[in-house]
Amino acid sequence: MTTDTITISPDAEQKIKELTQDEGSFLRLSVVPGGCSGMSVDAVIDSESRPWDIEVYENMGIKIVTDKMSEPYLTNFQIDYSNDLIKSGFRFKSGIAVSACGCGSSFKFD
Repeated sequence: MTTDTITISPDAEQKIKELTQDEGSFLRLSVVPGGCSGMSVDAVIDSESRPWDIEVYENMGIKIVTDKMSEPYLTNFQIDYSNDLIKSGFRFKSGIAVSACGCGSSFKFD
């Protein structure tokens, strides 16, 4: 998968850099069963590589890895960050999901 597959907004880029400033830290994304639409994104900051890691993004000091099962779901994937008073945090949008729940935290794929 190429860097062009994942798009990161400037706000998300700034927040990811802030969270991964420790040497060797990166963002780990996993698409897992859950949420009201069927699949949700689990995002954690990690510094321990695993043998099955797949690097899906590396640019401007940001590294994102995933696993083999999650990789296909990250096609045309967008990451944003909002500091709203009501719901601050990362927001994910899948370019291949057929629908998403009302709150935007889970997706449905074919």
